[in-house]
Amino acid sequence: MSTSITGERRLRIQSKLDKGKSNDYDFDKMTSFGTEPIDPDKEVVNPEYRKLTYQIKKIREKIQRLQARFFPLIEQAIDETLDKLPSITVKQMEYKTMIDKLCENEDKLVEQRVQVRPRIKLGQMPDQ
Repeated sequence: MSTSITGERRLRIQSKLDKGKSNDYDFDKMTSFGTEPIDPDKEVVNPEYRKLTYQIKKIREKIQRLQARFFPLIEQAIDETLDKLPSITVKQMEYKTMIDKLCENEDKLVEQRVQVRPRIKLGQMPDQ
């Protein structure tokens, strides 16, 4: 006795399933719905503002990750002997410069975002 389904039987089962789906969900009615025009005066979030906010969020996350690596180095520098201090301070300087650059980028993005309106009307949306 074989447990595989023949091609003809598979098609019959599939057609029964398709009929059941159309009866359950009434796909014919769904496809007959039309569309209506969008109100151009409706206000939505400005896509440019959202993009800048996302970039600021990501930069702040990077800053926090770098600070999480940087602050233990400061504590380690306090606890270590003077012989090991130069290698620790080099690492500290690397992290500090990366954090400072990211902070500058964050400030620039915040300045850009201040100039962009947070919400705009649909009629003002840029064409995509």
